[in-house]
Amino acid sequence: MKQTIALIGCGKEKANRAAPACELYTGPLFQASRRWAEQNTDAYFIVSAKHLVIEPYTIIDPYDLAMTDLPSDEQRWRARQIESQFHMRWVEYCKFGRNSNGFTVAVDKPRVVLLASQLYLRGFYDRILAGRDKYDFEDPLRGLGIGDRLAWFKAQTRSNVNSQLELF
Repeated sequence: MKQTIALIGCGKEKANRAAPACELYTGPLFQASRRWAEQNTDAYFIVSAKHLVIEPYTIIDPYDLAMTDLPSDEQRWRARQIESQFHMRWVEYCKFGRNSNGFTVAVDKPRVVLLASQLYLRGFYDRILAGRDKYDFEDPLRGLGIGDRLAWFKAQTRSNVNSQLELF
């Protein structure tokens, strides 16, 4: 069965002490993203302007840096680094086989759900535009503002509850 991995965006609101990344970010959008990822995926990672790709239980200190604080060339570089770091983790969820030429290739790639701001995800789109697509990804929040993102998560939660009720 194909696995699902989510990439969720960090948040400006943070605890005032070092904590696992999944607990450091305290804002409502991060919390909604985290809940959705924990309920609907096999794994998730957090993307951050400072730390790039973070595993949820990595302990980090509070910091004050956002992609919007950086010049555009630095934003683009960090977005490419996020894509590159994520790729190193992504291959752990792939199943590999040999193609007709005998080369090892990913035959069962995980589904990737992107739940972060476009500034963090630009590296994924740059890769596709360059014709080097390697991910089966979805970006359900693309183009949505914070309020609409929160509404999307609320609707997802409600539809999950409704679909579970239909089983009875």
